[in-house]
Amino acid sequence: MIEKAKKLPLTQVADFLKRFRFIIFLTLFAAIYAYLFITINSLGNQAPSQLEVDQELQTVKRLRIDESSIDQMLKLTEENIEIKAAYDEARNNPFSE
Repeated sequence: MIEKAKKLPLTQVADFLKRFRFIIFLTLFAAIYAYLFITINSLGNQAPSQLEVDQELQTVKRLRIDESSIDQMLKLTEENIEIKAAYDEARNNPFSE
């Protein structure tokens, strides 16, 4: 009994940490994981403002195709059945190879 009374507070803390180190580690890990989950969830649900949308749209370059190129492609698709089928298939499913 006398030895327990003489223990320094620092050694008592060290003993407590040694005894419950797994529970402490698990609690800290869960707290960090929960914080990250909540932060990512809140950032993912934010909608961009109209100003941000306008800024991004200004940086996008629009493609311009001259009328002669469009007419030439239409003429080629009308003349060749295989090309027309390939264009139609690509329009219906653009991600297939």
